[in-house]
Amino acid sequence: MLKLTVACNNHQVDKNKKTLISSWGLSVYIDTGDTGILFDTGSSPIHLKNNFSALGIDKKRISNVVISHCHWDHTGGLDFALSGKDKKCGLFIPGKARGCNIKEGKYKVDIRMANEAVVIAPGIHSIGTTGMRIREQALALETKDGIVLLVGCAHPGILHMIDLARKRIGKDIYGVFGGFHLEMHPSFIIELVIRRIKGMGIKNIGPAHCTGENARKLFRHHFGKGYIDFGLGQVIQLN
Repeated sequence: MLKLTVACNNHQVDKNKKTLISSWGLSVYIDTGDTGILFDTGSSPIHLKNNFSALGIDKKRISNVVISHCHWDHTGGLDFALSGKDKKCGLFIPGKARGCNIKEGKYKVDIRMANEAVVIAPGIHSIGTTGMRIREQALALETKDGIVLLVGCAHPGILHMIDLARKRIGKDIYGVFGGFHLEMHPSFIIELVIRRIKGMGIKNIGPAHCTGENARKLFRHHFGKGYIDFGLGQVIQLN
């Protein structure tokens, strides 16, 4: 069983929980039971540290950090995530990516370029790097219902990344969570994307971060009970 906890996002699930700090960016902590994997680190080490404490996440359990793409709002918390580690931590970044500026000597870290699909931990895969101008990877999480795809911003296109995950992992995609990069798109384009995603057999959807408020409302309308608010503080159990 996997447990996902949204540790950084620019909208919050429970607005009454004042101890959390929402900020632009995305970070999701994955508890496998045996270890912890951090997908992206948000925009601020201070905010990530605060939210880890508020959510009861122990950063010492992190064995691997996966960076979807090398933008500041996904790498900003790296110093908190990697500093003070007793054991060497795996750091998976997109192949041929520019802008991460990560020096191996600064932390106890094993930097790996995820050019092709690669296993991060049992049942957790990087789909490998895709995109032209902005190089990006996503995580495929195995569940009994199918693959749950975790995306950072989907700069190469959310439809493309879903299709790529299905081809590279060789299994059907059941759910998609994360940033879909639809914030600046008009409603009719978002509606077309939603229809395509539903046509791919996606049952659960959790748009966040750069998806945009209007797009989230449209996804909620079209997916109904299959819609999950993937905001800051959300905890999801995957079987």
